[in-house]
Amino acid sequence: MELKNKVSLSPTSYWRFCRFEHQSQALSGQLISALCDQFRIDWQLIAKTGATTKKVWRKLSEHPKQDYDIVIVSLGVNDVTTQLSSSEWMKQQKYLVAQLRDYFSCQQIILTKIPPMDKFPALPNPLRWYLGSKAKAFNRKLALWISTQSDCEIITIEHQLEPDQMASDGFHPGPNIYQHWGNAVAQVIRARWL
Repeated sequence: MELKNKVSLSPTSYWRFCRFEHQSQALSGQLISALCDQFRIDWQLIAKTGATTKKVWRKLSEHPKQDYDIVIVSLGVNDVTTQLSSSEWMKQQKYLVAQLRDYFSCQQIILTKIPPMDKFPALPNPLRWYLGSKAKAFNRKLALWISTQSDCEIITIEHQLEPDQMASDGFHPGPNIYQHWGNAVAQVIRARWL
């Protein structure tokens, strides 16, 4: 099957391939590998270390208007590390989704829950506990809202995020997590498009 437009992978430091020798080991490579036998994929990766939801929607307003069939969003870790409340973050998420619909004509928007930051080995306690609790609060609000949006879906990588599966920096996913994540996104895409 051919997606008529493009798949876009939205900005986040998670997808930066500087942590890997090849992009094929990161999320975009894992996703393309999982889908390439069933779809013709024209994709674009937009990534920036330290991206917050607000920075992304501001930057997207400068991006050339294009149509995308699917956009995959992974934002929140950098938002959690700020003073932003879950209510303010949700306003920003809603604005971003509206922007993706209106400006990029997205038919499917896949959002990834913020990973369980209480499992990040690089973070010392009590900071790890605090950020983990805040991430859970953000995720609860996101999941509740996404359940009311017919063109949006949410996935989680929570159960795969074990300390020994993390990248050597203790803050980013390792290759096995990316593989699981890519397969989870691919499953959601297949369910809608096949």
